[in-house]
Amino acid sequence: MMILRSAPPSPFARKVRMAILMLGLADRVEIKPVDLNDPADPLRRENPLGKIPALVLDDGTTFYDSRVIVEYLDHLAGGDKLFPRDPAARFAQLRLQALCDGLLDAGVLIVYEGRYRRRRCMCRAGSIVRPARSRAALPRSSRSRRRSRRRSDR
Repeated sequence: MMILRSAPPSPFARKVRMAILMLGLADRVEIKPVDLNDPADPLRRENPLGKIPALVLDDGTTFYDSRVIVEYLDHLAGGDKLFPRDPAARFAQLRLQALCDGLLDAGVLIVYEGRYRRRRCMCRAGSIVRPARSRAALPRSSRSRRRSRRRSDR
């Protein structure tokens, strides 16, 4: 049985858990929590980066980075479920995944900054740039619907 090393707050671990469920692989993967504050946690041996998620295969091979793990799981489930075989559709899907991962990264950084930095050390410019970057990533139709809702609220 494969082992997914993860923690509930991680959006990247949640992404992998969703893929496991969508691909019908829940009976083949055991989810084991990680204590990132414990230097003796086995994750440090399983993943040289010491990051989650990490998927440990039956033979001891470890895949890390949610993109790699999800791609492997799709392959294991027969392929063409999450990532199409057709090159145009495949790269469109991979591009969307990169966009979503970028938004998740920005969200994690915002949480970390709010949780671990002293207020006087927080980057004011970053607080302005990150939300703007996130808004720019949204499809135009989402932004225009949101703007029209704001106008109607006045």
